[in-house]
Amino acid sequence: ARLEAMQRARTDLEALQGMLTNAAPVFRASVDFQLGRALKHLGDFRREALGGTLADEVRALYAEALAAFDTALIHDPDRVDAVGEQILIFQATGDAGRALESVRQHADSGRTRLARAKMKVMLASLLIDAGRARDALATLDEALALEPLAMDAHLEKWRALMVLERPGEAEAALETAVEREPGFVDAWIKLGEM
Repeated sequence: ARLEAMQRARTDLEALQGMLTNAAPVFRASVDFQLGRALKHLGDFRREALGGTLADEVRALYAEALAAFDTALIHDPDRVDAVGEQILIFQATGDAGRALESVRQHADSGRTRLARAKMKVMLASLLIDAGRARDALATLDEALALEPLAMDAHLEKWRALMVLERPGEAEAALETAVEREPGFVDAWIKLGEM
């Protein structure tokens, strides 16, 4: 039933996509994003049905999803969620290098400071996961310079500093976060754990 539902969503979205040539770019980006999600889910469901195997059919669905997300980003460079979905596909296929490449490609393309900051936070997160916490710190400083209230940047800075075994600075990063946003529960939780 899930496969049928996603296939129907794909068909409907592709039909809608064809009618949008003169629509506002943000609306076109939304349809492209939803099409990408439908294709990604189709790939996930097929992969699950095949016992986790990355068969050619699954790879083809993921490739179509990646293309739809790229198109969404062309129409609306602030679609941070499209980059997030691309990261999930690259992680599912074990391609961390392409995940980094994708985020780097879009990190400075957002129109708003918040979108650029969020993409830099995504990049930093991937850098930490790749064992490059020092590079992540520089990227997080860029994100916070763009948007000091990007709370996820403060959490990732804490994580990078903990990886680098600098707990005092990590705690200071959390304290800065709660000074800027007193209701930031995640930072309070981490402070309580330190």
